[in-house]
Amino acid sequence: MKITDLEIDGFGVWHDLKLTNLSPRVTTFYGANEAGKTTVMQFARAVLYGVSPARRKRYLPPVEGGQPGGTLGIVDQDARFRVTRIADRGEGDVGRVVCTAADGSTSGDRLLRDALGDVDEQTFTNIFAVGLSEIQELATLSGTKAAEWLYRLTSGLDRVSLYDVISELRRNRRELLGEDRQRSRITDLWSERDRLRSEIDRLQGRNRHWSQLAVEIGELDERIGGAEREVRRCEHDARTIEIAVGLKDNWRQREKIAEQLEHLTGRARIADDAIERLNALNANIEKHQRQADILQGQRHQLRDECDRLGINELLVKNCCRIDALGEQRDWLESLDRQRTELEKEARQFENRFAAEQRRLAETLGLKSEKQLAEISEDDLERLQPQIDALRAAEKRLEVARREVDNRTESVRSLQTQIETAIVGGEQHGLPMDLQDASDLVAKLRRRLQVEQRLEQARQHELEVEQQSHELLDDQVMPLWLFGWLLAAVVIGGLMVGVSMLVPDSPLAKYGGLVALAGVGMGAFAFIFKYFTEDAAAERL
Repeated sequence: MKITDLEIDGFGVWHDLKLTNLSPRVTTFYGANEAGKTTVMQFARAVLYGVSPARRKRYLPPVEGGQPGGTLGIVDQDARFRVTRIADRGEGDVGRVVCTAADGSTSGDRLLRDALGDVDEQTFTNIFAVGLSEIQELATLSGTKAAEWLYRLTSGLDRVSLYDVISELRRNRRELLGEDRQRSRITDLWSERDRLRSEIDRLQGRNRHWSQLAVEIGELDERIGGAEREVRRCEHDARTIEIAVGLKDNWRQREKIAEQLEHLTGRARIADDAIERLNALNANIEKHQRQADILQGQRHQLRDECDRLGINELLVKNCCRIDALGEQRDWLESLDRQRTELEKEARQFENRFAAEQRRLAETLGLKSEKQLAEISEDDLERLQPQIDALRAAEKRLEVARREVDNRTESVRSLQTQIETAIVGGEQHGLPMDLQDASDLVAKLRRRLQVEQRLEQARQHELEVEQQSHELLDDQVMPLWLFGWLLAAVVIGGLMVGVSMLVPDSPLAKYGGLVALAGVGMGAFAFIFKYFTEDAAAERL
C-alpha cells in the first residue's frame, strides 16, 4: 500500500491543504516549529485508523474551519482508490469512511481494511509514520540503547518484540532456579510431585482394599440369594403339605366314589366329556377353596388387629373434625410448605445478617461484631434514602445482568450463524481465505458492472431503434394529410376547368378569380408537401 496524495478539509491548523505526487518510497516533511508537520502525520493516522479521543481533543474542531477530516489517495497493488474520513457526528465518532474506486463507485471501509491487512496503528506508528517525538527520543539514547530500541521497534509480531520475549524468559528462569538464598521453585515443585505420587500410591492401595471388599460383598450376596431360594423352596413344600392335609377328607371321599364307580361300571352311561367336566369342577372347587382360605386368614388377622387396637373414645368423638381436617389436607400441606420455605428464608437472612455484621466489624476495625451498636428507628429513617438508592441500584444491576444474558445469547446466535455460513461456504466451494474471498468479490463486482453496462447498451440500442422507426414514419406523409392535399389539388383543378370549359356557368363572371384560386390551392399543396418532406429528412 502506498499513499500518493492527501487533501485536508479541516484538521488542526490546516484547511483546504492539497499535497500531490508524494514519493512512492519515503516522504519527509520538514519546516519550522509549529508549522504543522506533526498535524499532517496525525491526519494520515486519523484517516487510516480513525479519530481517537486524544486526536479529537488536540486537532478538532479545525482552527480555520471546514469539515473535520479529509482524503488520502492510496495505491494497493493494481487497485487505486481514495479514502475519505469525516468525523462530524459527535464526541465519540471515529469518522465515517467512504472509499471511492477509480471507476467512481463508492463503498465502505472494505478496500481500506484490505489495503492495511493486519497492520495495526501501533505498528504503523513505529515503522511507517515516525514523528519528531520518536526521533528526539532516539537521539537522547546511547548507541547500545538506540540499537536496542530500534531492534525492539522493528522485530516481533503483533507488538510483542523478541527482546521483551527474551526478557520475560530470563525472568521466568530466575524464578524457577532461584537466586542468592531464595528457595528454587523447581525444588518445591519436585517435593509437591513426590507428595502427589505418595498420595496416588496410598489411594491405589485403598482401591485394592475396596476391590477385595467388593468381591466379598458379591460372595455374600450370592450366599444370601441361595438362602432366599432355599427358604422359598421350603415355603413351597410347606404349602404343598398344608394343601394335602386340607384335601385329606376329599381324597378319602374320592376313594369311596371310585369304589362306587367300580360297582356301577357298565350300569350307568357316562358322557364323553365327563372327565373334562369333572376336572373343570375340581379346578373351580380348588380355586374357591384357596380363596376361602385366604379370606379366612385375612379375617383372623383383622380380628387380631382389632383386638389389639381397641376403641379410642376420644378419637370416636372427634371423628367429624378429623374428616373435616382430611378435607383440608391440601391446604394444610401448602401451609406447611410455606412455613418451611419461610423458615429457610429466615435462616438465610440470619446468616446474611451475621455475615454483614462480621464484614462491617472488620471494615470498622472492631474485634467482634458484638461491639456494633444497634440501629434505632431514627437511624433507619435517616438511612432510608440510602436504602432506596441501594434497592434501585440492585434493580439496575438485575436489569444489566438480564441485558448481559441477552447480549450473550445474541453473540452465541451470531457465532452459530457465522459457523453455519462458513460451513455453507465450504460446501459450495467458496474460498475461506480473506484475500481469496476479497478477490472473488472484486471479480463478481466487475462482472456485475460489465453486465450492467451491457444492459444499458441494450436499452440504448432499443431506444435508437425506436427513434429510427419514428423518424422513418415521419418521412412518410400521413394519410389524412395526403387526403387533404389531394382534395385541394382536385378542387383547384375543377375550379380551373369550370372557369375555362363552362363559360356559361354562374361562376363564369368570376372565372379569373376561380382559376387563380384553383392554381393557388394546387401550388400551396405542392409547396406544403415539399417543406414537410424536407423537414422530415432533416430530422432523420
